[in-house]
Amino acid sequence: MSNSPTEHEKILRTIVLCGLFAVPLTALIVVFSLYQPFVAPKGFAFRILVGLTTATWLVLAIEYPRYRPKLSWVVGVFGLYVIVMLIADAFGVNPYLSFWSDYQHMDGGINLIHLFTYVVVLTSMLTSEKSWRRLFQTSLATSVLVGIYGLLQLIRNSPLADSYQTGSQTRIDSTFGNPDYFAAYLLFNVFIGAVLLVKEHENWQRHKLTCLIYFAITSFDIVMLFLAGSRGVLIGFFMGVMISLILVGILSRSKKIRMTVALVVLGIITTSTLLFLDRNNTVIAQNPILNRMTSFSFLDTSIQGRLALAEIAWRGFKERPLLGWGQENYIQVAFKYLDPRVDVAAGRADRPHNVPLQIMIDGGILGILAYLAVFATTLIIMWRSERFTVPERSLITGLIVGYFTQNLFLFDTVETYILFATILSYVAWHELANGLESPLMERWRLTAGAATNCALGVFVLACVIIWMVNGRALIANAFLRQALTQQPEGVTKNLSYFQQAIDLNSFGTDEIRRQLVDITAQFERNPSTNEQIRQSFSQYTEQQLEFQQNETRYPLDAPSLVLLGQLYDGNGNYSKGAQEFIAALTLSPRNDYILDQLAINAASQNDNTSTLRYLKQAFEYHPENPDNRFNYASVAILVGDVGLADELLESAILNGSAAQTKITYAYYSIGHPEKNIPIFRAYIRNNPGDTRKAFALAITYYLVGSNDLAIQAVKNLETVVPSIVKEGDLLIHEISDNSVPRAYIKTKMLESD
Repeated sequence: MSNSPTEHEKILRTIVLCGLFAVPLTALIVVFSLYQPFVAPKGFAFRILVGLTTATWLVLAIEYPRYRPKLSWVVGVFGLYVIVMLIADAFGVNPYLSFWSDYQHMDGGINLIHLFTYVVVLTSMLTSEKSWRRLFQTSLATSVLVGIYGLLQLIRNSPLADSYQTGSQTRIDSTFGNPDYFAAYLLFNVFIGAVLLVKEHENWQRHKLTCLIYFAITSFDIVMLFLAGSRGVLIGFFMGVMISLILVGILSRSKKIRMTVALVVLGIITTSTLLFLDRNNTVIAQNPILNRMTSFSFLDTSIQGRLALAEIAWRGFKERPLLGWGQENYIQVAFKYLDPRVDVAAGRADRPHNVPLQIMIDGGILGILAYLAVFATTLIIMWRSERFTVPERSLITGLIVGYFTQNLFLFDTVETYILFATILSYVAWHELANGLESPLMERWRLTAGAATNCALGVFVLACVIIWMVNGRALIANAFLRQALTQQPEGVTKNLSYFQQAIDLNSFGTDEIRRQLVDITAQFERNPSTNEQIRQSFSQYTEQQLEFQQNETRYPLDAPSLVLLGQLYDGNGNYSKGAQEFIAALTLSPRNDYILDQLAINAASQNDNTSTLRYLKQAFEYHPENPDNRFNYASVAILVGDVGLADELLESAILNGSAAQTKITYAYYSIGHPEKNIPIFRAYIRNNPGDTRKAFALAITYYLVGSNDLAIQAVKNLETVVPSIVKEGDLLIHEISDNSVPRAYIKTKMLESD
């Protein structure tokens, strides 16, 4: 029998290879007509490409045994990790969400399955050095296009310029919508470019131009990585570079190379140290990127937030140590072990921003052991293989170390998953390239008729699966985007889009309902909202949240209960709202955010006793949270317990932090404005140019009859802030005549924050 490929085989093979080579191009995709335009389209594209490619590969492998997978330690351990995480998802607190994820992350068990099939197909199809070089070149070329788009964004000449302007003014994110995601993507491509460069450099005389191109692209990606300004990725990058250089230096037989490596490593360490020590230098301080790189303090709010997220993850891991909570359930842990340094309500607690900790939460001890085994196996196989040169294995080791290091500060995205899976596949191909392993079930063959029927069945099944996995969710996503966009027909059209999106019953339904709640809450807070529109949104939202509670695929969770409680409160149904908040508190005890909602609920019913009780609980649970202290003190003032308030505010008055409207207006409301004098004075002592607080102090002096002190307070402010002289002189005149309008007094007391 001839081994030359048939025309049919060539066609199938070409289709599979086109699908595989299209995967790196997903980094270019941004679709503004979809919700989460930087993340969701990439995720859908990856899943659809892998689905179609896998189906075609299955037909090819069924008919032609040479394309069937071989046994590989790297692929096998990665498969074990996927299985462990799927088991963890099945036994987690929300299996449906764990498996399907959401539009914001496009992660979960379904993503792991696609990644694993991508690895299997990649290792089965790319069986030559040339094919792998072409794939890496495709990734590198894509990174250049993405980088160029980032440069256009930087000079405000890109459709993405608006996203740049509304985000960080000093960092670019290109087609990723987040500078950290962009930088993490570039990290892989920098090392991929370096690998291609060292491999071509072995034949420098023949490939000078190619080497120069690789060098230029790699240098360009490094520059863009710095412009992205991600501290976590840059730490990973420098760790990877250092590891690569040290390994080359240790393993090289050339004294010249070892000396060069030592000097470069010393130069990197010295330069980094000098930049950090001289971080207050004007040049560094005024450069946004350098300033960000050298500014680090454990007292920084962002660092404190990250530490809090890590502590929450550790507590959650200790509660469910074996298999964790299942993927996408960190928010449940954050609600249960709320930390005042984390704004759960703002949605900033859906990830611990540390991949190992995240996997410990998602998959427990079994998950993290399997995850670490993937890294260990890959490195062991690579270093045992004789097919890698010293520079190549050093660079890949540096990449893996750099990737792991950056993951201590960030979390994965679709593109970093793809690139990591590609590196795993490349190492697995080298593992299998010795030709000793035979394809699985090599002797199993089908007759021509059976193979045709099997191929037809595979394609039909693939179409069904692709539709089930992506079709409805993609359409629902587009409807959601329309629902969140201003419509010419009015907001009733927005509600119609919400209904169409939810009726599709996709994996995005939960996320769509949360967006619906947010829109409804905006209407509830806006007094100018048409009553009929408000009622339509409110009734439909309430109905949907009640449906969700009764759906078995959505287990009862604290965040959903809080949303429903807030909706009931917005409609004035305070008894039902209280029931939902209490139910949420049962699932997430010691949660001061839920206690705050209960306090608001009680205050809306003029139940001062319950309001004070809930705020007291919140304060006692987390006294280090200043908001808990001030909320408790302000209500204590309003119910007449001034002595309790004085005790709570004693230290805050001295350092000026008590100068908050909730405190000062409370004293003003109960007829004790004199209590505000030491509060405002302590604050203004540290912030003499704060016009709002200074005017409020002057008004307070006026209210207690100390007109001379009131006038002096205004004059002091005019000295510090000359631009308010006109308003200040008018106020001085009114104070002198005892004619300050009551409306002006109330306004100044309310706007003192």
